[in-house]
Amino acid sequence: MTWWIWVLLGLVLLAAELATPGGFFAIFFGAGAILVGATKALGWNGPAWAEWLVFTALSVAALAFFRKPL
Repeated sequence: MTWWIWVLLGLVLLAAELATPGGFFAIFFGAGAILVGATKALGWNGPAWAEWLVFTALSVAALAFFRKPL
C-alpha cells in the first residue's frame, strides 16, 4: 500500500477512537498505521506482508506497554 493509505487508515482509526466511549484500543492501531505510513513516506519499500507485520507488531506492542498507564 502507498504511504498515504496507511496515514488515512491511521486517521480513521484515531477518529473511531474519539467517536467511541472509553476503551483506548483503536488509538494504538491508528498510531501503528501512521508510523508505518511515515516509514513508507521516508522511503522504505518492503513487501506488503512486511508492512502488515510491522503494523501488527507496533500496534500490539503499544497496546501492551501503554494500555495500563492510560
